[in-house]
Amino acid sequence: MINATMVNFYLNDRLGSVRQIIDTSGNVKNRYTYRPFGETYDDEGEVEETITNPFMFTGQYFDSEIDEYYLRARQYDPHIGRFTSRDSVFGKFKEPMTLHRYLYCINDPVNNTDLSGESMLVDVTKSTALRTFVFNSLISRLRGNDWRTSLIHGGLGVVGYGAGQMIFASLSSAHIWAQALGPYSVRIAKMIGSASGGGMATIAKYYGQPGEQDWKDTQFLADLVGSLVLNAVIGAGPGEGINPQWFNDVVDFSTFVSWNWFVDNVIPKLEEWTKEKKD
Repeated sequence: MINATMVNFYLNDRLGSVRQIIDTSGNVKNRYTYRPFGETYDDEGEVEETITNPFMFTGQYFDSEIDEYYLRARQYDPHIGRFTSRDSVFGKFKEPMTLHRYLYCINDPVNNTDLSGESMLVDVTKSTALRTFVFNSLISRLRGNDWRTSLIHGGLGVVGYGAGQMIFASLSSAHIWAQALGPYSVRIAKMIGSASGGGMATIAKYYGQPGEQDWKDTQFLADLVGSLVLNAVIGAGPGEGINPQWFNDVVDFSTFVSWNWFVDNVIPKLEEWTKEKKD
């Protein structure tokens, strides 16, 4: 936190909630203690504020005029542990708690966070990491690799996805980023993470082949760009919030098959046409 006269630092817990704000000398300026759903304790000494600060529970913006948190898609009331408007995401029939349209983090705010007002971060991370693993494994297999190598490439995709999530988390820790991205923050995190995972798997697959490799090779660049685009689409979740879940899977798989057909059929013809022009 920087203003015209001073520089202060946020100290957050594992959920991202601001626990203390200190100055450059280490002196505590603000101190916060929260109940499970984000309501601050009113007991003496539990909350101490000497400077103005709007960012509190899970690091989100608290609107003191209406006594609610701004979570982009919706407002959240920590006093009742509920959102004040309906969720635009329908939920999953196999997980009944997600069907409640006003519930915050399926009533488990100690282990989950919802930074967008639409999806819990833990659910986003697990589901997208799994999809990244499956699709990168399938892509590698269809490229002619054995299953062992394909599964390794899928694992590298998940590692890359994790790296992408960490990069995005670092950027979004600055509240100006969170405010600018608004309700698209979680979706962009998924796209960045998934695309980086696909890119890492493609690079590992290419440079793992025998012989000297040239990063300028047309096929490699086509595969890399294709993997980045495809995995970004997968990460974005084209059918997110639509039930039944199989619809989402059909959309993703159709995208996957279409891109592979393009790479296997259109790219080689473009290469032949380019060579003919040069000759």
